[in-house]
Amino acid sequence: SGKRRWKVDVDTGLSGGVGAGGDLVLVGSDRGRVIAMESATGRELWRASVSSEVLAPPAADWDVVVVQTLDGQVHGLDAATGARRWTHDSSMPLLTLRGTAAPVLKEGVAYCALASGRIVAIKADTGTVLWEGRIATPQGQSEIERTVDIDGRPLVIGANVYAVTYQGKLGGLAIANGRPVWARDASSYVGIAEGFGNIYVAEASGTVSAYEVAGGALRWQNEQLARRQLGTPVAIGSQVAVADAEGYVHLLSQVDGHMMGRVRADSDGVRADMIAVNDMLYVYGNDGGLRAYRVESR
Repeated sequence: SGKRRWKVDVDTGLSGGVGAGGDLVLVGSDRGRVIAMESATGRELWRASVSSEVLAPPAADWDVVVVQTLDGQVHGLDAATGARRWTHDSSMPLLTLRGTAAPVLKEGVAYCALASGRIVAIKADTGTVLWEGRIATPQGQSEIERTVDIDGRPLVIGANVYAVTYQGKLGGLAIANGRPVWARDASSYVGIAEGFGNIYVAEASGTVSAYEVAGGALRWQNEQLARRQLGTPVAIGSQVAVADAEGYVHLLSQVDGHMMGRVRADSDGVRADMIAVNDMLYVYGNDGGLRAYRVESR
């Protein structure tokens, strides 16, 4: 219904989105703090300090909270107390985009995408590195040309984890050992989505592309949204939704990519990732309003 359940003033500047897992709601601050609240009531449970600004939502299950910070570190915190269990430090390139991919927790493993174009798999309870694999290799003479950040959340599909880099590749790695599955040229600074056996990419140019999960073959491309600064796509019903900087939400067919409709959700724009649950699409606009749309399959 959209009726407010609770509201909390955390009295600090928030720099990342909201993460949730177990019975926790988690936010990160621009001063390197992680704040955990009880999901049912909003009651604050603990605050923990990490090494740098938190630009991406923390991930959590019933036992551990995983936080990735702007300085390239990944922190494992105790879900009950916020005490630090472990820290993983990755080498940062000289030049990066301002952004951080949100970690993904799956069956006790944290998959963390890095500014170096790599994904590292970490045992979430102990911090043990299981493997580290590369999605894209930096190329070019200048640091700008060699920028291959992964700023969108990785996506675990079956036995593989997939991600897309900026001016690099869309690719997959086997979750068993980190070996490459396939890779295709792509460039994006947001996350990816999956549906109808495809992986959907909103590229930096504004092109929306669909690649087959099995093998990476290009299924279709839609170039109608050029230069609209697209956000992370979301598969819902038979369509894929993507929002832009002007606040429009566009609906494309998952079958062939043709435009099926659009609605303007927020004249101030949409920057946050949308969420799809069943046939409901939740859109958080830059004006601070949360809107829910029912998407009908055609």
